[in-house]
Amino acid sequence: MRNMGLWQVFAGLGVPGLALGVMYMLFRRFRWEFAKVQAKWVGPIVVLFLALVGGITFYALSLFSPARDHGPADPPRDARYEPLNADDRALGEAIVGTWRSTNRANLPPGVAIDDLRYTIYPDHTFTMIGVGRFTSFAFPINLSGTWYIRDRMYYYEIRSSNVPLAYKEGFTAANKIVRVTDDAFVTIDGISGNQVSDPRVKP
Repeated sequence: MRNMGLWQVFAGLGVPGLALGVMYMLFRRFRWEFAKVQAKWVGPIVVLFLALVGGITFYALSLFSPARDHGPADPPRDARYEPLNADDRALGEAIVGTWRSTNRANLPPGVAIDDLRYTIYPDHTFTMIGVGRFTSFAFPINLSGTWYIRDRMYYYEIRSSNVPLAYKEGFTAANKIVRVTDDAFVTIDGISGNQVSDPRVKP
């Protein structure tokens, strides 16, 4: 318990701080009797330890970087965002709103999603916010990007992301639209091939 205050400091720094805390405690726990090691190996051992600490820290920073308020992406200025026909135009109007994402395919190992919602705007931008989990650590999700519809295909691109290992900036996908109702946005996921039904979040 005497280290509780120190752990609180590490926890205040987020997951990267906890990673450093674990390595610090390991360093204190083991008896590093370098006197029994040949002098020529002391330097490489220290460098290897520092590299290990740095690797864990940078991995944690890239996976669990603090959430930023990205806001909607800039409205696209591209002809492809204009609907080709009345059906695409009607679908584009119908999907405007907030939906709860139920698709959990293609996540990195160990990553789970507790809650994820996305809002589709009429100007062909969207935002996505939620809470993810890696083992026992929760982290915020904050994304934004652009979308358009062509021949009942819903195309979207992630333009900004605070969790690049789970949702990489520049990622694009195309999902086949099955139907859009007042209660559900139903698509065929372009990667997994699974049918996905996202319920509408009503005020």
